[in-house]
Amino acid sequence: MWEGIEARLAENEREQEVPLRKSFLAVLRNSDVRPGQSATKKMVAFESGGHERLVWQIEGTAQHFYLHQKWQSRIEAAAFPTKPFPYQQGAKDGGRHSALSRDWAFGTAECFQVKLDGADALQELLDVLLPEANGLHLNPAAVTDGLSASASFFPTSSGSISPTLISMRASAIINWKWRRSCGRGLKAPQPTRKVSTRSTRL
Repeated sequence: MWEGIEARLAENEREQEVPLRKSFLAVLRNSDVRPGQSATKKMVAFESGGHERLVWQIEGTAQHFYLHQKWQSRIEAAAFPTKPFPYQQGAKDGGRHSALSRDWAFGTAECFQVKLDGADALQELLDVLLPEANGLHLNPAAVTDGLSASASFFPTSSGSISPTLISMRASAIINWKWRRSCGRGLKAPQPTRKVSTRSTRL
């Protein structure tokens, strides 16, 4: 439950105050993820509706999040730097942080780390992971067709651009802006005021 995660965060805050903890927690609580099966002093787990896991390392700077390896190419395509954390057979705890090798995290599966600098980055990461839950996303097939049709009109000397990269990055940005606008309340467009260019005779 969220109360258990908040208690773990409070433990770390008593040792070292890190503003990012509260900022990240606010984003997570406002998202479609829910608390996972365990919350330790160093790591807490979250799950999505499809039982995908997101593990947050709340100790230290609290900037590190972990995901199953199958998400790595998609996250990298969205321009997030990643660091692999493979499970090493025969090594204690798989040769990585013990919590990552627990059943409530990734067990013996390989995972990777994403380092985030702020709440906006976490929101964008969640939008890449859970585009269907945000109600506004791009169709990768449509993006591919559009790029193919326009290639002859806009040739580039640097080679082709990956449709997957464009689709994922654009989808993340659009979803993030949509969530922010919904939170603020959409403003009605202001009428354009025409300025007369006629000179006035004295």
